[in-house]
Amino acid sequence: MLLHFVTVYLLCRKIISLAYMSINMYNMLIFRIYILAKEVIDMSSLRFEASRLSVRELTLAAAMTAVVFLLTFVPKIPIPLGYAHLGDAGIFLIICLVGKREGILAGCLGSMLADFLGGFALWMGPTLLIKWAMAMTFVNLSREGELGSLRSLRTYAALIAACLVMAVAYALFGALLYDSLAAGLASLPGLLLEGAVNILAFCAAAAPLSRHMGHSRHMGHSRHMGHSRQ
Repeated sequence: MLLHFVTVYLLCRKIISLAYMSINMYNMLIFRIYILAKEVIDMSSLRFEASRLSVRELTLAAAMTAVVFLLTFVPKIPIPLGYAHLGDAGIFLIICLVGKREGILAGCLGSMLADFLGGFALWMGPTLLIKWAMAMTFVNLSREGELGSLRSLRTYAALIAACLVMAVAYALFGALLYDSLAAGLASLPGLLLEGAVNILAFCAAAAPLSRHMGHSRHMGHSRHMGHSRQ
């Protein structure tokens, strides 16, 4: 009887010790992710023209954060390996139509909020880094804000590159967080399919948006010419 009691006692101590070590490792991982995110963003090539965002930019960023959150949290598009959302397509469109600063902020904050409310708080740190890297890849390879840029070959190449960055980064962080390279690699096909869905969604939205942008600019130019003649 005493031997059983001692065995159970030692087993409980071992379990508590392992749980304590796991909690410490988790806290250390989150802290390192935070430090890495801060260093990467501080040292990034993204140069803001002003030290602070204007009221207009803050308002747009807040509104676009809500858009990215909804596009990430609400749609559940069935794909062979699970479900896909449309948040990344929203980020790319915001960068093209609203601005890179607003798009990057909205992409990071909206995606993190979706992780938090979706029960994946563990992924908030990695998501910050991944969405920033994805958005920066798209910004550096595309020509955001230019008329016709929505449907240019350069933009399509930037979409593919950005989605590849997203898929590979999530797979690597999955292997790190779950301490299993196999688990990370197993998620890669689904992530690539999700990227393809977002590229298709971007292309589907680009055609009508490009026509609308062209029509708006043509109307504005016509009005300007009319006022000049008067």
